[in-house]
Amino acid sequence: MRARANLVVIRSSFAALTLLCLASCAQFGPGGPGSALVGKPAPPFDLVMLDGRHFRLSEHKGNQVVLLDMWATWCGPCRRELPIVAGVARDYHGRGLVVCAVNLREDKQKVAAFAKSEKIALPVVLDEQGVVAQQYHANAIPMLVLIDKAGIVRFVHVGLRSDIKTALHAEIDELLATKVAAADPSSSVQ
Repeated sequence: MRARANLVVIRSSFAALTLLCLASCAQFGPGGPGSALVGKPAPPFDLVMLDGRHFRLSEHKGNQVVLLDMWATWCGPCRRELPIVAGVARDYHGRGLVVCAVNLREDKQKVAAFAKSEKIALPVVLDEQGVVAQQYHANAIPMLVLIDKAGIVRFVHVGLRSDIKTALHAEIDELLATKVAAADPSSSVQ
């Protein structure tokens, strides 16, 4: 009898959790929880890449679309998404897309060893203190952020989706076809 009562409680809790999740997803829309960023200027950052150079978001404003892939070596879905993102980067090579893999809170040696062993063909930057993750509200990974030429976040994808390559192609095509409006002096992406 007690086991049956526990089962009822578990089922009720699961049902409530499912409804909460569905309500949250509906609230945030297709981009997931990171969608609060959509339509806002991309938070500026300047991070060191594995090769020692700097990646400054401001250097791409005005002429390039930027795709950020927030990930970590311990994240299975991130590891499965990285080759997809690398393929998208190859598909758009020389066409106005810059792709950057932002590693979250891991040390350089670990990330470098992983990048070498997995043959990651993307620029990898190190967010060792989690500052960029916090600015972009990366509470779940993998997280993809598409920033238009004007420096505005246009699309956010949280979690690994089976159709992510198709979705990215459609979104990148849209952003590359859009002309950059006159610069607004009040918005500054660094």
